[in-house]
Amino acid sequence: MKGSKQSGANIIHKILGGCVIEENFSTSGANPYSGKSLSVFDAKNGKWKQTWVDSGGEYLDFVGEFKDAKMMLGREFIEGNKTIRQRKIFSNIQADSIEWNWERSDDQGKTWKTNWKIQYKRRK
Repeated sequence: MKGSKQSGANIIHKILGGCVIEENFSTSGANPYSGKSLSVFDAKNGKWKQTWVDSGGEYLDFVGEFKDAKMMLGREFIEGNKTIRQRKIFSNIQADSIEWNWERSDDQGKTWKTNWKIQYKRRK
């Protein structure tokens, strides 16, 4: 996959009595970008729910689960006359690192294209 290599920071906290995970993501440089998510486990249906907002005015809502050592959150939306699927896959989860792929499918999930591939490493 072609693309530019960038770096950023993601500060993550447990808030509201440890029931909600708050994420604060930012990059700097020529095209600064920032975003925030709130994630919570919905015990009623056994699913994780995440809301994402960012400096580009995006609002995204995801639902998913932790299974087979991976966290997968997904959503669908209509673009033109087509149903688009997006998913975030968090894998290779270690104490000080994690891999995150943001993927998109234009064909009902038959094939997936990686939009972002991010390697997180904990600052020491």
